[in-house]
Amino acid sequence: MSKNDQPRPTMLKMTLRRILHTIIVLIVVIAVVIGGFYIKFQLEVSSAQTSMKEYLHNKYNQEFIVEKPEYNGGGFAVEGHFDAVAYPKDDKTIRFTVMSSSSGVSDGYAGAVWTGEERRRLQPVINKVFGNGVQYEIDIRSSMSIQTRNINISGKVPLFNDAVDKYGKQIPYSLTVSELSNRNLSTKEKIAAVDKLLILADKLPAKTDAVITYKSADYGREKYGLIISLEKLKTLRKDDIVNMFKKWEVVAT
Repeated sequence: MSKNDQPRPTMLKMTLRRILHTIIVLIVVIAVVIGGFYIKFQLEVSSAQTSMKEYLHNKYNQEFIVEKPEYNGGGFAVEGHFDAVAYPKDDKTIRFTVMSSSSGVSDGYAGAVWTGEERRRLQPVINKVFGNGVQYEIDIRSSMSIQTRNINISGKVPLFNDAVDKYGKQIPYSLTVSELSNRNLSTKEKIAAVDKLLILADKLPAKTDAVITYKSADYGREKYGLIISLEKLKTLRKDDIVNMFKKWEVVAT
């Protein structure tokens, strides 16, 4: 019996087998390709993690723990970079970001050390000025921006005051004070807040590029307060500062 004389059900089964075989081959090929890309990416992650760890050890002469890096910033015709959270092996509280790209590795370790130093120094000051019903956060940067490009710290991180004397305005210094309130403030309350900020301003490092954010606590859909540089806070009239208070939406995450 010729092929053309085979029963129709038999031919249909053979056709279905060929289609199924083709589909299976395609699935296997796709799985292999995807698996190859996955393995390649995991090798790149491992390589970035190792290079970050070696970089930090060589730069600061101590051991660091580097968590698993994440790939960020990549897109069409745009090169991305690996970011990872790291901390000294003997102090998990000093957490900072390490970034690895084709141009090299950079880190925010010095800024994290300075942030911890300033947080300890300012805690009693803020509690005295605002009372215990506030939250506050300090963020001092030492790298990964155009502003900090000339800051080069290696070996033992200098004390913050010594770094300020050397680098001055190249150091971004951010202080956020959040009071446990989520409402509009009266003019009298705004003036009282400005008075507190002015007292606090005398305790902040004027030589840095310092910015103060005063706002309600981070809950609800609105915050109320102001963002002002330390320089403006010290030089503007109190009425002008009061007029800078505003309400802004909390972006949902």
